[in-house]
Amino acid sequence: MIGLMVVLLAGAPPVVAAIIGVVVVALARPSAVREAPVSLALLGSLLALFGAAAVLSASPSVQRLLTHLDTAPRVSLTATLGSALATNLAAVAVLAPVAVTHTLTRALVTGVDLGVGLTPIGSLATVLWRDATRRTGEPVPMRGYFVIGIPLSIVLVVLGTAMA
Repeated sequence: MIGLMVVLLAGAPPVVAAIIGVVVVALARPSAVREAPVSLALLGSLLALFGAAAVLSASPSVQRLLTHLDTAPRVSLTATLGSALATNLAAVAVLAPVAVTHTLTRALVTGVDLGVGLTPIGSLATVLWRDATRRTGEPVPMRGYFVIGIPLSIVLVVLGTAMA
């Protein structure tokens, strides 16, 4: 943890610091990697997702799109859609450059928090919860998730965007 903080304070991007941290842990304690509660496939997927978010946020077309996100409702709605389609973490990684004021930062956080209920992949916590629940043999029907999550999320997105 201290090493991670040092690398971040040295100015390394979070994704680079996280990769360095994983490599150090894997070399220092290989058993930690073998006994990890999260599958390597999930970790690989997350690494690919954040890599894609980094590439996407650097692309000229996304940079042009980001220049149009100059109001809180636009930032909030874009963050909501980004967190519903990818994850809340990737949405923040792509949209963080537009959160240059306190109001836009609040709109970004509001949007990503509200968007995670629209799809079960919107939040890493939801994915991990579902995986852990399934491993115990408990069924996790997606129909119930969608019946409650989507209407509630739509109401909260509309209210949150209006208040942002």
